[in-house]
Amino acid sequence: METLKRNLLTNFNDFFGDFGYRSVEGENFYLQEIYHSKKAIFLNLTEYKEGVMVEFMLGVSHTPTEMKLNELNENYTANAVQLSYHIYIDIIDNSLPKRTFLKIGESTKYYCSQMESFFVNAGFYWLDEYSKPSKLSNLMALSIIKDRYYDNNIWLMCQRSLLLKKFLEEPITESLFFTYYEFLQEKNFPESQLRAFLDLRSYFLFKT
Repeated sequence: METLKRNLLTNFNDFFGDFGYRSVEGENFYLQEIYHSKKAIFLNLTEYKEGVMVEFMLGVSHTPTEMKLNELNENYTANAVQLSYHIYIDIIDNSLPKRTFLKIGESTKYYCSQMESFFVNAGFYWLDEYSKPSKLSNLMALSIIKDRYYDNNIWLMCQRSLLLKKFLEEPITESLFFTYYEFLQEKNFPESQLRAFLDLRSYFLFKT
């Protein structure tokens, strides 16, 4: 088991390092920081008796948005890297599985080669594109309104989208705000969170 994990980590530490992503000691992610933004690659290794389940997640973080989000939500506890948006590899390339199971004693060469090819051809491009605030803003709004994005942090995602639009000085309309609000209602968020979201209305200086 340890040999399998060590081979994977050694390979990906070297590979991501070559592209300017540093391994964060004691954590399971690789990080590259640029002006106002962070790009992160998470490598999750889950041990089983017969081998290791490997899962990659890509994420971007817009620092001013995340700082303001923390101010607005005093009880919110951020992770080691607070992501503004994240995605799994199968969403970027539907020919790939979300997770791959590698058995003890199995060569990691093919899997590592496959993942390196994915990152060179698609993964790094996704990270580069959506670390740009304007691209990220469009992606978040589209994910909420059109794709009906939903995970445990959708309440925060709606706030992130509006905060990033404010940072970019994009117009925030009553219509957009209440589209997000109605979506949260549809997802049966508690009244306390719905009220807290409504309380943000005055912060965003709507333009009509």
